[in-house]
Amino acid sequence: MADNEDYSADFTPDAHAASHKSGGSDELNISGLISADHASRHERGGDDEVDVSGLTGVGHRYVHRADASGADWTHSTLTDDGAWHELDFSSIVDAGAVLVHITVEILGDSTNKKMQWRKKGYTGDKTENRLETQVANVNIWGEHDVPLVGGVAEYTLNSVVTSNVRVLGWWV
Repeated sequence: MADNEDYSADFTPDAHAASHKSGGSDELNISGLISADHASRHERGGDDEVDVSGLTGVGHRYVHRADASGADWTHSTLTDDGAWHELDFSSIVDAGAVLVHITVEILGDSTNKKMQWRKKGYTGDKTENRLETQVANVNIWGEHDVPLVGGVAEYTLNSVVTSNVRVLGWWV
């Protein structure tokens, strides 16, 4: 292509996949990336170090929520009794989401008022994210990454005056 031509068509996912044999699912060959000295210490000239054959879609992708200007849940829609409750994020996050990124606001009328989050089904005391008041009548904010099981996480509220939860994004 000449200078100043539109290259955008070359960078679409379909164009990229078409540039590989097997539509982009071909194996990654790392043999040319290993020095001769290093390769000589391994079987098959170093090709045994990493086997990525058959791997596609490895890792997770973050999905940023377009407009999360208001709270998705407020104190009136959450249960504040100190017990653990399920909160279903599936109406907001994509199917298959494994982690949700949220911002939380709480206000307590005294210290030690808290909101905690954990993966659904976990019961250990070291498995949660926590936001806890240190001063009475001052709003505090926190961002949490909470694991999801089928779009659901668990939370507990302990006698707070205000609580707001907003989804910022998620990982699939």
